[in-house]
Amino acid sequence: MIEPTESYTKTELDRFAEVVLAIGELIRTNPEVLKSTPRFTPVDRVDEVAANRNLVLSEHLTALPLINENRLSPVLLNAMPVAEIKQRMLATV
Repeated sequence: MIEPTESYTKTELDRFAEVVLAIGELIRTNPEVLKSTPRFTPVDRVDEVAANRNLVLSEHLTALPLINENRLSPVLLNAMPVAEIKQRMLATV
């Protein structure tokens, strides 16, 4: 359940509604797109069972991991039109 608060602007709520409608259309027309989500995040699906079984509480990093080419920053995604994000998702199927 999603319950927006008073802190969201009308523009943000309108974009959210546009995204929900686009997701609904994707589900109806190309359900296979949703089988391999998330698409543009720096990390793919997290294997929670393996993470709980092989718990690592701290790790020394010498460098940050490379981000896959198809990954987009949240700032860029937020600035892109929903239709363009949808096209990029369909292009990766």
